[in-house]
Amino acid sequence: MGVAAAQGELIAFTDADCVPVRAWAGALADCLATSALAAGPVLMRTRTQPSIAERYDRLWRFPQERNVAAGLAASANLGIRREAFDAIGGYDPRFHHGEDTDLCLRAADSDLAIAWCPAAEVVHPAATSLRAVARRGFEHGASARRLARVHPGRVGRRYWTAPGGLVRRGAALRAVGAEPVADHGVELAARVDYGARMAGSLWAEVARRALR
Repeated sequence: MGVAAAQGELIAFTDADCVPVRAWAGALADCLATSALAAGPVLMRTRTQPSIAERYDRLWRFPQERNVAAGLAASANLGIRREAFDAIGGYDPRFHHGEDTDLCLRAADSDLAIAWCPAAEVVHPAATSLRAVARRGFEHGASARRLARVHPGRVGRRYWTAPGGLVRRGAALRAVGAEPVADHGVELAARVDYGARMAGSLWAEVARRALR
C-alpha cells in the first residue's frame, strides 16, 4: 500500500475521488505538530440539480467534527504521524471499509487523541444514484458486523437483526444520525441504504460461519 512506500514522518490520507483545498497538507502538518492524529472537514459536493442520492448524502455523510469529538475520523481526511501509525500496527488488512474506525479505536487504546483541524478541508462527491447508495450500504453493513466482532460493545452493529429501518418512517435516517425530513426521495434513499446494510451485515455473518 501507499504507506509502505512513503518516507516522510507525517502521513495524510484522503479518498481517490476527493479534492483537497490548496492548503490541506500544510494545515494537517500544523495540527500534527501537537497531536499524533488530526482530521479535517469533508465537504459534500453535489450537482446544481442534485439527485435523490445526492440529497441523501448531503444530509448525513461525513459528520467529521462530531466524530472527532468521539475519537473517530474518516480516512477521507486524516493525518497521522508515522511513529504513531507504526506503533499501533497500521491499518488492519481484514477491513475493506471501516479500517479508519478500527485504526482510531486502536489509537485511542494507546492514548493517542485526534485533533480537529478545520483548515484542512477536502471536497467529496456525493453518490449520484441509488445503485451507488446500495453498493456502499452493503459494504458499510459488512464492515459494521466485522467491527462489532473486533471491538465488541464499542462500535458496529448487526443490521439484519433490526428490520425496523425498512418499515418505520424516519428510522433509516436516524440510523445514520440524521433527523427525518419532508423529502420522500431522501426517505427512499435512506431505506435503500438500510436494506443494503442489512444484506451486508448478514453476508458478513454467514461468511464468517462458513469459514469455521
